[in-house]
Amino acid sequence: MKHHQVEALATIGLGVAFLCGIFAVAGLADERQDASESSSGAAGTSVDEDAIRKVVTETSEAWNRKDAKAFAEPYLDDADAVNSRGVRMTGRKQIEQTLASRFASESFRQSQHKRTSIAVRFLTPQCAIVDSTWEVAGLLDAKGTVTPTRKGNSTMVLMKQTGGWKIAATRSMVHTSE
Repeated sequence: MKHHQVEALATIGLGVAFLCGIFAVAGLADERQDASESSSGAAGTSVDEDAIRKVVTETSEAWNRKDAKAFAEPYLDDADAVNSRGVRMTGRKQIEQTLASRFASESFRQSQHKRTSIAVRFLTPQCAIVDSTWEVAGLLDAKGTVTPTRKGNSTMVLMKQTGGWKIAATRSMVHTSE
């Protein structure tokens, strides 16, 4: 998958899940077949699902250590991410730099990130969508007061690469009160 292909499709407003589906249908995802693939062609193995869950969980663990490098490590070099405030980051380096800046700030210094659910759906044996819910506790406002726990959702697209699963894109949002 080429970055310019992702950019072209993303700019016309396609959602992350639909984008990965387009790659799968168009044959842009890796065509290698897994021995345990189902007849639908979209099944991943339990080993793959465990590996994906580990990647997602490790981003939370890196957050809690305030380790921006470890947080960004599972992202593809040309990955993109949109955080819960709508800030777009392009490339692993920018993701790492943005997180390093946040982790160094007083408002994030004591924050703790927890995934409360992780759901994995394979679109192809090499492409998966992950929907997760999360909570961030310990954020401080401008006066240094601890804010209520922030709760939200993230959708990630992961691609199977040589050496494991990598994050191609992430979109996060904060739950709003109804």
